[in-house]
Amino acid sequence: MRPRAEESAQAPRKCGASAARYRARVFDYTWDPDKEAENVREHGIWFQEARTVLRGNLAVTWFDELHSAEEPRFKTIGYSDLGRILVVVTSDDGAQPRIISALRASKRERDAYQRRR
Repeated sequence: MRPRAEESAQAPRKCGASAARYRARVFDYTWDPDKEAENVREHGIWFQEARTVLRGNLAVTWFDELHSAEEPRFKTIGYSDLGRILVVVTSDDGAQPRIISALRASKRERDAYQRRR
């Protein structure tokens, strides 16, 4: 399912940009439909649901230094509109930020997220 064309703010380009500033400035995300289909097969998560995590007030975002050699990547954990705690990986290496993957948070990730809130 393709996202509707909505306006988005330009996110910071520098890898050192704070994750909070990144998330606060991004209003919408795009994604590759083939990548979404693969994500649904592997993780059972549609990117439309993942996008709801990124818009959530209780979401926590951080820069993913380990996986940012080729492009700046960020991870966000939070509740989706379906009530699941998901980890969503995004990138801002193009004209508009995109969702790369989304999966259910592990027990360790859920526990850490719930302690942080």
